Amino acid sequence: MPLTTSAGEWLESRVPDTTLVRDHAELGDTAIFYAVPIAVLARFVPIVRTFTPVVAGASHMPYRTFVLFNLVGGVLWGCGVTILGYFLGQIAFVRSNIELILIGIVVVSVVPVAIAALRGRLRRGARRRG
Repeated sequence: MPLTTSAGEWLESRVPDTTLVRDHAELGDTAIFYAVPIAVLARFVPIVRTFTPVVAGASHMPYRTFVLFNLVGGVLWGCGVTILGYFLGQIAFVRSNIELILIGIVVVSVVPVAIAALRGRLRRGARRRG
């Protein structure tokens, strides 16, 4: 069993009766129902991919289920990106402007983080003044 899944189970067993634990107990199999697509989609969103094993362990998702859908997500990611790259490479505009497209992807990826950091800084400044 991976360390992150074990850490999630360990953490869940030691967390006092909080809203997280109560809500999980009330959800029952619903938590597993939603955890399966998250295990697949986590491959496509880096920050979600970081926390998915911990959440799977804390929600007592069966290890075999997690591994199966994590592998499905990995295959979809690996094959999907490769196939997408192949077909996009056939488009002349993409082939001749790949550097600009990649820079645009990086900028679009960084903008939400920059906005969140700026909002946090503005809120802290407003609290200090207020």
